[in-house]
Amino acid sequence: MKLTYHILLILIGAFLVTGCVPSERFWWSPDGSKAAVVIDGDLRIVDVAGRTIVELGKGGDTTTESVNWTPDADSLVVHSLVGFASWEDAKAIFPEGESRRIEELSSTIPAIVETAVSLYGDTDNLDGMLDRLDSREPDLLRCALFLRWERDPKSIEKHLEGAPELREKLVATVSEENLYFLNRIERIELSGQRETIVESVSLLTTPVSSPNGQSLAYGRRTGDDAFVDLIINSDGQEITAAKHIYSAYTWTSNRSLIAIAPVHKNDGLLKQVREYHVDETAKEARLNSGAVLANVLIPFLPRVNALPDGSVLFASQEASFPAQQLSTIPDSYLYRYMPDNRLTEDSTVLRVPTGQGELPANLGYFSASPDGKRVAVVESDTDAMAVVEIETGNVVIISEPHPHAKCRTLPAWRNDNELTFARLDEKSGKVEWVLWNTKGETRILNQDWPHEWTADWIEIKKGGK
Repeated sequence: MKLTYHILLILIGAFLVTGCVPSERFWWSPDGSKAAVVIDGDLRIVDVAGRTIVELGKGGDTTTESVNWTPDADSLVVHSLVGFASWEDAKAIFPEGESRRIEELSSTIPAIVETAVSLYGDTDNLDGMLDRLDSREPDLLRCALFLRWERDPKSIEKHLEGAPELREKLVATVSEENLYFLNRIERIELSGQRETIVESVSLLTTPVSSPNGQSLAYGRRTGDDAFVDLIINSDGQEITAAKHIYSAYTWTSNRSLIAIAPVHKNDGLLKQVREYHVDETAKEARLNSGAVLANVLIPFLPRVNALPDGSVLFASQEASFPAQQLSTIPDSYLYRYMPDNRLTEDSTVLRVPTGQGELPANLGYFSASPDGKRVAVVESDTDAMAVVEIETGNVVIISEPHPHAKCRTLPAWRNDNELTFARLDEKSGKVEWVLWNTKGETRILNQDWPHEWTADWIEIKKGGK
């Protein structure tokens, strides 16, 4: 398994949950003829039978984080993390401005460590120590810490005498293979030809192609909290469309952007679904606060899907305000924002009519079918998989939960009627990549794959096999 710190960075909303959560591991091309699959950080393209067509991963210290197919299905936009063991290796690749800033920050590290320990005491969380400083450039600061340690460890050690846990954590971390990480978004053709779109030491989040394929939306972290700025990249020109949103955003068919945002920079449960109208041809940033489509109560990682009919799918706890103190946790449901006042003058939000308790309380892991008629929901605390008909609310359990198993993989639709997901085979202990269709038929796509390729797609809890 490749050694990176990407789990901490990508799950920037992880303060809302405990432990690992389901993430995307496979993405079907728009025509459903092939899928991009990440195996131990490396990217490969497979056909509908699971056979490898081409391996596109660079291997080594490059780890694929997320993939987005271009509309023509001839290429992919890929977000990767590239790790470096030494500053000299990293400096040769890092953007010049960020390298210069890291070296500037390295001179302040002894004073920063001294201040953090004096004010907040010991901790076994290295990134937590840096977060205490409320830095606007936490990823650069982290690199600066390792650079200072690499050049002059004694200047830091003397400030750690009263913080043995922090010192132990720092020593353990610097013994890892890679210390410095670069975020890279590139366009990769199936022939293997690559074009770098953007590189940054600061965290970048999932790139998503606009409907016409001419622009990309992605997030860029600018603080030490759970938020990113929403960036639009057209022909290499970056435009900041919105600031301070969660890493939950999607394009609509009319090329606006839907995102989940906090209320007044508050990272509490109350959030907003907002729509941002962007000019992809603009030459400079045109910031806007976004039109509020819905106020939502989300105690899990936010997620949003734009459906073909123009509606927007999201999850929220059921609530009304003002409200008295609750003695039980409200149920979570899927909702649709309906454009053009399609419901009534008083409401543009429609709940998917599932029954009480039919959906998991942690409803942050779902994927809508291309036609917007169904949504696949994975239970993160088990490995149960369900398909919900959006109009009727009918729920079909397509994979029952297995004892001791927790799913760590998001489902993905191959087309309107076929879904792929991870399932545990209790007899063999192997995690299967299953193709399911609306007739209830299933087929295993990874039958000839080595066991270890999918072993981490489902977590076996303590007490399991």
